[in-house]
Amino acid sequence: MTRHFRRESILIDELKYIIEQNSDLTPEALMSKVIEKVNSDLVSMRAASDITGIPYPTISDWLQDGKINERGRISNGHKCGARVKLVSLKEVETWKETRPRRGRPSRKSPTG
Repeated sequence: MTRHFRRESILIDELKYIIEQNSDLTPEALMSKVIEKVNSDLVSMRAASDITGIPYPTISDWLQDGKINERGRISNGHKCGARVKLVSLKEVETWKETRPRRGRPSRKSPTG
């Protein structure tokens, strides 16, 4: 399950984790935790690629280079295979806007 424009659901594994971590809460407080998780900005790298329009390999490179941080991992929904890495959508969008320009500086620039 991937997140597109708005996140309106969570995975079963995420729900189990919330229940395990907050077993002593009332049902209303537990529901507020679930709503908080649903509204969080953590998305898979694939979903971040779909939402921002940045190619998936570019986001993967930024993650490997340490330009953005991995915020967690969740099950991929299958019994085997690698877990899905989560990144902050705000962090990806911020890096997209503030990344340095490519290429040689122009002659007119004050640094060149």
